[in-house]
Amino acid sequence: MTDDQRSREALRQIAQDPIALSDPRRVEGLLRDLAPGARRETFLLVQAQRLGLVEALRSRLLPPRMLAAQWIHVLQEDLALTSEAATWTVTRWAEALAAAGLADAPIEAEPVAPPPLEMPAPPRPRTAPAADPPAPARAQAAVPAGSRAFPAPPQPRESAGHGVADQGVQLAAESWALRHRGESHRRRGDFGAAMRDLNASLALTPNDAEALLSRGDTFRELGQTQRARADLDRSIGISPTARAFAARAVLHAQTGSTESARLDMAMACALDPERKSFEEWWRHF
Repeated sequence: MTDDQRSREALRQIAQDPIALSDPRRVEGLLRDLAPGARRETFLLVQAQRLGLVEALRSRLLPPRMLAAQWIHVLQEDLALTSEAATWTVTRWAEALAAAGLADAPIEAEPVAPPPLEMPAPPRPRTAPAADPPAPARAQAAVPAGSRAFPAPPQPRESAGHGVADQGVQLAAESWALRHRGESHRRRGDFGAAMRDLNASLALTPNDAEALLSRGDTFRELGQTQRARADLDRSIGISPTARAFAARAVLHAQTGSTESARLDMAMACALDPERKSFEEWWRHF
């Protein structure tokens, strides 16, 4: 039996364990026990779970092929995978969850090739945009402390071909609405409802920095500090805003990482010097 086959069978067993599906470390340990030689396969499957692939597949918010194409692109961008390795990873998770009745039918009818022998390259560094667009909705200085500003939802654009473009705008608008409602739930303390909406939003737009920021804050308030850190790190990697650095500073403070908290809050102050609450928090801390 090849490493691909061993990891495939192991993942089908793991998908029957609801606790494992919410804990990448447990999945990693089980894969190492059940498929000890499949190191590269374990790496790919666990990293994809950490990025949110399992939650997206279980949400069933999009047709399987559309969801697969979206996440293959995400894995290529965030983990610097080849197309073959990204396709293998998405397909293996899809078929394992489908066998457990937790997702739609597998995306590929035929077995796909295992990932290449080489371990994937480390993620490529992202470059931040030179400046935020001067839209009124992005004016953070006018937002009261403790609240969060949201950009306006995407608006349809006139074009010669309406089909694909209109569908993309519709998905983006739906994701924006879910994110906005999820953040409202979070501010009211309804963390279960917040998590459902934010997971659904990220299933539609996995690289939405604002949704990752909101979900990171929700994880923090639920006491799930590692998952909060993962979401906040991804949000900052995609869009290094003052609010994201401030949120991570609060997380660092809560977990006793005093110096990291000071550094992140200093960065928040530098990015948004008009937000007095950031500066006051930093000085007090």
